[in-house]
Amino acid sequence: SSRPLTVRRARWLVLLALPFLYLRLGELAFVEPTEGRYAEIGREMLERGDWVTPHLNYQRHLEKPPFAYWMAALGIRWFGADNFGARFFAATFGAALVWIAFEIAALLYGPLAGLLAALVLLAQILFFVIARSLSADVFVTAWGAAAIYCFLRWYIVASGSFAEGRDARRWRWGYYACLGVGMLAKGPVVFLHAVLPVVVFLAVRREFEDRLAQDLTVGHHDRQIGPDLAQPRDRLFVIDSRRLEQRQ
Repeated sequence: SSRPLTVRRARWLVLLALPFLYLRLGELAFVEPTEGRYAEIGREMLERGDWVTPHLNYQRHLEKPPFAYWMAALGIRWFGADNFGARFFAATFGAALVWIAFEIAALLYGPLAGLLAALVLLAQILFFVIARSLSADVFVTAWGAAAIYCFLRWYIVASGSFAEGRDARRWRWGYYACLGVGMLAKGPVVFLHAVLPVVVFLAVRREFEDRLAQDLTVGHHDRQIGPDLAQPRDRLFVIDSRRLEQRQ
């Protein structure tokens, strides 16, 4: 009989597929003005030694948050002032996005679903092009997806309510941290990726008011979950806790 697909084996398969995002990354010319503009801003950051105020053609350029410029500058510093160096971290965050898609789907539906989610995303032509292009889109999407993953881990898997204790606090702060860095990538757009879906999800589960009341009350994070929250109100989004135990 064939061996079952475990999360560890699925992760290895996803890892083997990720290098395709770097294939001939430096051989293609910049496909749009945004790439050239971001690469030049990153180069001038290195030349000027100013990582706070972006400059384009030696004039202050404050139209976008600086995260994409920082990534372009780091890539140029480590790999050289060419297309590969400028695009390296864009492709890396594209790879991270594929990995996060795997982790979310595997968390919810098992390793096979995770593997299929990662491979389907990687096979999308539009994603393949954008993930290999230097722009803010891939960075903000990756941070938004990471925030969603942290939220799912924060959300208690067996009861459908929020987990308590140190582990929950770690994932909660991870969610907030991803939102903060996502703001540096493309401003409030990250809230469309990672806050609006959470609000809609909690509202659908009719727990938004309960959680808002707890969050606004000092000390409620350390309280035990009450009987009304300990039982899921529906089966819309319940994760098997045994699956998480197997992933540890």
